[in-house]
Parts: sequence; structure tokens; C-alpha cells
Amino acid sequence: MKISEIPIPDHFQRLSRVVHAARLDARPQPTITHTLASTTELILRHYMYASVVQWHPTTAILATDDQWWYPDGTLLSPVDPRGRFGRWDATGRYGAYLDWYHADGCSHRVTVCDLHTQRCWELADPAITHFLFHPVRPEVTVLTKHGIYQWQIGDESGALLIDVVCDDYHQPVWSATGSHFSLMGPNAPGHRTCTLWVWDAMGRLLTTTSLPYAYMSSYFRLITPFWHPTQPYCVTYHRDTLIWWNRAMTIHTIQPLAEEGSYSDQPLEWSPDGTSLLVVSHREVIMFDAGGTLVRRYESPSGAGVQCITWHPSGRWFAAGYWDSTIVIWSLAGQMEQTIKTWHRPSGTGTPFMLRWDPTGAFFAAGLRNYLVNVYRATVADVEVRS
Repeated sequence: MKISEIPIPDHFQRLSRVVHAARLDARPQPTITHTLASTTELILRHYMYASVVQWHPTTAILATDDQWWYPDGTLLSPVDPRGRFGRWDATGRYGAYLDWYHADGCSHRVTVCDLHTQRCWELADPAITHFLFHPVRPEVTVLTKHGIYQWQIGDESGALLIDVVCDDYHQPVWSATGSHFSLMGPNAPGHRTCTLWVWDAMGRLLTTTSLPYAYMSSYFRLITPFWHPTQPYCVTYHRDTLIWWNRAMTIHTIQPLAEEGSYSDQPLEWSPDGTSLLVVSHREVIMFDAGGTLVRRYESPSGAGVQCITWHPSGRWFAAGYWDSTIVIWSLAGQMEQTIKTWHRPSGTGTPFMLRWDPTGAFFAAGLRNYLVNVYRATVADVEVRS
């Protein structure tokens, strides 16, 4: 993998100025709001091909595959037209994107920018398939067809972390604490089983397990393990079954679900404090505690299947998107706080496949199947949100 420092592109330069201004601003950082508005206001609807919808951790900027937006609909900047899958690291200091896939299922480069210093690097390799930021350290993990590499941002070279062949069907995930790295991929084209590999942070293999195949409905990508936000264990999802893993990465509990998960794109999500887990089970959302005990069921108000779920950052509410082009904001007690129609037609073209709250809870974004992204204001008007 060739690493070189390059001039900062214009789009990264504009983004860097916004992030830098937020760091120098003397006003307090925005805090999580604990009040919902009586109605939710649609403030942005824009056509954009979005398989990634991600909010910047410290500024109210929304990243999709190839564009960056303010919540009011102002386009901050399109990224490089060759770029896709824009991401931030956990601190918001670093941004990166992968260039377009080529016919062989590989990319050629990852572009990484330090938004504080305006330094920019290009990681080039003709066999790159994926990349992701380390959740704790300023490092980038790059998957290629000849190994998995770890690069500390700013170094002149990267180090081989794991000697394993990765193709574009393999889905990588770091645990939230950075203690484990997992990779999931199909055993062979057309097979109904997949393999889960888990390594520790030093690249030592902990487990290799064959599991039932489950995939995201939009992109036919495998559903990766969902790591607890503070503890080194995870839950995996296999259409009609949950598997709870312990810290030694052996199976702790196998928990059948009543129905298949409707091939949901966001089938599981841990609460921000890690005390609860939401699970999609076709026409309902089920809440478990951190030990796997069922707490409550939230049945679909219209009978439509659930497509995606996301927690409010306060942990007091969650939003669920349904096949009938609606979003319901639920209280934990089971009360429907709001019902939002995402699209005016009754067909499933407006079905939300991905929901994301911003870090303050003031806005949330919904990626729809008709390639629209809707952004909503979800708090009372007097809550100050700095952008």
C-alpha cells in the first residue's frame, strides 16, 4: 500500500474551516436535548444516492455518499466526484472517503484529511475493498485482497495487521472499545452460510464460526456484529435468531425471534448507555436489556414491516421506519410520540432504510428507497443547536 501526502482538496478545505471555527467558538458545545417538539418539521428533502448517512460528531453537518450538508439544506460541498462512502472518525477531527469501485470489485485509493491541521493523505492500492477508522486511536484500517493493514494517521507507511484475503463482500467492524476486530463474509457465492472471524487488537485470531446467512435488503451486504458500546461482547443477527456472544467470543445464548426480521437494514441498535438493545422482528420492535431479557414489544401501528431503527442520543426515545413510508418516534413506555409520513405516495418507494439522529438529538435524517434524504427538526424551537 502506497501512502503519500497530497494537497488538501477544496471540499476538505471548506469542511476544515467549519470544524476549525467550531473549535475556536467560545460558546459551549451543544448538549443533548431532552424535549421533543409536538410536531416534526421537514427542513430538507434532496435527491442523493445515499447508502451512508452520517452526522459529524461535533458540528451539525450531514455526510452522505458523496455530499456534505447543513441541516437547513445548504450544500457545504460535494466531495471528489470519484469518491464514495464518506466517513468521520469518532472525534470528528478526521474525514475520509473511498473512491468508486472498479469492475474488479476493488477501489484504488482512500483519501484521509486532518480537519484541524489541513493535512491530507492518499492511501493507494489496486486491491482496496473497504476502510474504516479505529474507534479510539487516530488510525485507519484498510482491507485489501492481500491483507488487512493498519495505518497511524501521519505515518509514512502502514503495517500488516491481519494476513487474510478480503473481497468486497466481507464486512469489517471494530468493537466500540477497539479491543476486537470482526470480519464477516459468505462462505461461497449462493451459499446460505457465512463465516465470522474475530481478532483481538493485536491481530490474534480468537474465533472462526460458520453462521446462517443474513443480509441487508438494500445492498445484499452481510449484517455485521453489533458490539456493545462499552463492553467487549457482541450480538449477531440471523433473520429469525439472535446470538449473544460472551467476552471470550463463544456463544452465550441463542435466542429465537417470533418472525424473520424483514431483511431490515438496521435490525439492531444498542442504546447510548448500553443498557438496552432494540431488535427488529418483522412487524414489531423488541427491546432487551443488556443481559438478553425481553423488556417490551412495540408492535407496528399499521401492520407494516419494520425497516430500520435508531435511538435518540438521550436514550429516552427511538425512531422506527416502516415499509408503508412512515416513521414513528416511540417513548420507551410504548407511547407513539409522533408519526411522520416520509412520502406522499402509498407505494414502498418512500420506505426509510436508514435513520440517524444528530449528536444533539435536535435533527434526524432518513434515507429513503427512492434516493431521497429527508432531514427533520425534532425539538422545540428554543433549543439552541450550533452549526
